[in-house]
Amino acid sequence: MNEMLAKKYKSLEVAEDYACWYLVKQPTDFSQICYLVSALESYQKNDKKDDLKEYIVSYNEKLDSSLSLSSNYRALRVAAFFGLIIMNGSRYDEAIITPTFEEIKRRTNGAFENTELYLDIIERQIEKMFISSEIDEKSNDIRRSFRLYPIMLLYKVLLELGRSVGKYTISIDEYRYIVATTERFNGFLDALLYIKLFRECPDDIEKFTVFKEKFDSRLIQALKQLPGLDVDTRASITIKSEFVEVIAEKVYLFEENPDIFESNNYLEFLGSTKSLLDLKLVKKNTSEKSILDCSIYRNRIFFGAPGTGKSYSLNKEAETLVCYENDKIERVTFHPDYTYANFVGAYKPIMKASEFDELDEDTKRVVSVLLDETKTAQEKYNNLVETFQRNNDLTRLPALLGLYLDDDFTTIKHDGTQAANNNSVERNHGRSLRKYIRLLSKDSFKEKIAYEYVPGPFMRILVKALQNPDKPYVLIIEEINRANVAGVFGDVFQLLDRDNNGESEYSINTTNDMRGYLQRQLGADIEVNTIKIPSNMFIWATMNSADQGVYPMDTAFKRRWNFSYYGIDDGEDKLSDISIKPKFKLGQSNTLISWNSLRKAINDELSTETYSINEDKLMGPFFLKESTIQDNDSFKEVFKNKVLMYLFDDVVKQKRRLFFKCEGSCRYSSICNAFDEIGIEIFPEGVVNSNWLENVEESTSEDSETKVAEV
Repeated sequence: MNEMLAKKYKSLEVAEDYACWYLVKQPTDFSQICYLVSALESYQKNDKKDDLKEYIVSYNEKLDSSLSLSSNYRALRVAAFFGLIIMNGSRYDEAIITPTFEEIKRRTNGAFENTELYLDIIERQIEKMFISSEIDEKSNDIRRSFRLYPIMLLYKVLLELGRSVGKYTISIDEYRYIVATTERFNGFLDALLYIKLFRECPDDIEKFTVFKEKFDSRLIQALKQLPGLDVDTRASITIKSEFVEVIAEKVYLFEENPDIFESNNYLEFLGSTKSLLDLKLVKKNTSEKSILDCSIYRNRIFFGAPGTGKSYSLNKEAETLVCYENDKIERVTFHPDYTYANFVGAYKPIMKASEFDELDEDTKRVVSVLLDETKTAQEKYNNLVETFQRNNDLTRLPALLGLYLDDDFTTIKHDGTQAANNNSVERNHGRSLRKYIRLLSKDSFKEKIAYEYVPGPFMRILVKALQNPDKPYVLIIEEINRANVAGVFGDVFQLLDRDNNGESEYSINTTNDMRGYLQRQLGADIEVNTIKIPSNMFIWATMNSADQGVYPMDTAFKRRWNFSYYGIDDGEDKLSDISIKPKFKLGQSNTLISWNSLRKAINDELSTETYSINEDKLMGPFFLKESTIQDNDSFKEVFKNKVLMYLFDDVVKQKRRLFFKCEGSCRYSSICNAFDEIGIEIFPEGVVNSNWLENVEESTSEDSETKVAEV
């Protein structure tokens, strides 16, 4: 394989699945999606508030059957990608209808199948799609390094190829393995090079097909709806001849500022009636400015039951806020021994490098020779003479030796002949200065303990925010209530009161050591006797009150924070089939179950009057990571190690005999053994007979392959 192609092949080989231009696996036809949004809009106006899924089915049944409409409510996720709705949390029924959809509805009067009436809007919305944004379902952050408008890059590649070879075309393989795996707009040159090599080495292309399933090309279904492209999903993508100049003009305008991205209000922009090129004159720091001017909460706590996605959501919002520049985020996890000194800063003993380690290599060699007790004065002179001769410092060598030694030695001139009086004048100068100079010694080789002000995460992010007042900075605190927050925050508590501009209403006095650190970082001319939290500094935290050993927060502390609650089923629409579809067989039962259904069944049982477990102790959809439940064996192991352990230790600690229906129900090992034998039969009847677990049954074909059928 060509060396450059081999490099590309290797990068694809080590990349994670779906590390490419991605669109969720749902219907993408714009007219179909518009009808779904229309059903959602009707649902939101309906007072009865039936189940959304059922409502969409009944809504579509009233329409013309020839439209062949999809009733899959999950396709509303595509509506979010297209900017027809804005997700307000994780529930589709709470989504916000955008001006873009209203514009389409006005043009078509609700007859969305007439796409010719709004082709320009379809084009505009698809061109505005950004990878990766907050609506991109980025499993495990696999697309976080992607920062581009993919359609603009595709246009650019097609235009450059057309200008060089006369055909504005790429093959589907070139699209899938090269173009759609490009992460930034400025990567178009590499993409063009790889395409050139693809065409010169056709035998190598076949080797790339092993990645066909790895890099999903579903975004191509959206590309088919762009009026300027001719897309054959099995062959090629081409710019239509009549659109070449139009697309070239778009790319020309876009390239004036290809990195522009309104990260703070991208969803608002995507749902607006503006085109991507309406932003061409906006400066790159506009988004950061608007972040500082908008009403994003400065002090915020994300809380909810375990597994509801609190940390994930916080991290996504924080990364979006700082435009994925992670040096603008400081992270810390609170724990019971965490203190004010850890959080803000304090004088602490530190190990300082030895004086010797701070020298350059040439100086180190010279000092090592001077301090070598195994060498005579003459040997030291002879050892160093070449170094000083080369640096034209030969006459200084006797003075240096005089600083360290009392012994006599013979010296030479630059031409190699003996120096007059062996440079006794210079040597004596060195000896006379010895008492005024602190010489390096063997102790200089040792590291030393010193006391310095060591800033904590709060002080570090505060300094960054003060140094760059136009850029946002975020301090993320995980598990904020696992430490005594009153003690950890100390007088910083006073700074949490923010005014309408996001700045602290009140200041606090700084200590002497704190002032010294701030002046070193900010400049001696900056007044640092008092400090405030600036408006560009955000403090966001996660909290789970169900954890053992947590500290209560007093009302005064809570009042200074905005709380974002995550319910036990929030975000479950983002689960993949591995969590949703029944595929796990437990114990001796032939019934296949899914993680999400079993979780809901357990939660429902725990919520009954028999147990009366608070919601913050129930399990969210992400309590088990999907990467850990890829097959039956791994599911059983992680279920025992995480779910059963959590239930045993934390949730039903006082009612183990009542909840676990097996012998030795007060011993964790006995419960695990029983789970291996009888599966979900270890739980109460309310779990075993739950409606959540009654939606599937197993059927076995003649060749004994297990299948799942709905009943």
